[in-house]
Amino acid sequence: MFGGKLAAAIAAFFVLALGPHSPAKADFIYDLTVSNSWTGSGRIAVDSLSGNSSIGVTAFIFQTGTGIGSPQDYDLADILSVDWAIDDSFNLSLLLTTSLVPFGAGQSAILLSNMPTAHPDPCGVSGAVTVGSISCETLPSGDDGAHFSGVLSARLLEVPEPATVAVFGAGLIGLGLLARRRAPA
Repeated sequence: MFGGKLAAAIAAFFVLALGPHSPAKADFIYDLTVSNSWTGSGRIAVDSLSGNSSIGVTAFIFQTGTGIGSPQDYDLADILSVDWAIDDSFNLSLLLTTSLVPFGAGQSAILLSNMPTAHPDPCGVSGAVTVGSISCETLPSGDDGAHFSGVLSARLLEVPEPATVAVFGAGLIGLGLLARRRAPA
């Protein structure tokens, strides 16, 4: 008698938890790393396979480690423009530029890109365009600078969806009930 009520309660919980009113929302989460003439690392989460607005970016954090304009932290509020696409193999193509943010007496910005097209320096320091990721700074003294040719890599993180975890948990509960039922009294 107790087992039937427990099973019904568990079933009701999963119907309510996984019902259509609470769909699982899965973001695509990537670890980002820049190497070569400057270094940095961080993470970005996007809510679709492609987009060109910061509205589709659900999380962003990046810290420059070495090079001009470092160390510096950037977050979601610093995104000036973004464009991304995720292919069938879940490889991320990204072009993200931050606004100029306070850096010591001046300002700094980054451009993260693994796209094969040239992009301008986000600080407007050199006026040049280049392929790759850029870290730059502007100073009141006019002693500005930029590091070009950063190589951006993006690695997809494997994050289980909430529904997968719930189904796994239900299976464990079911195995526990089955073992309890078969145990000698």
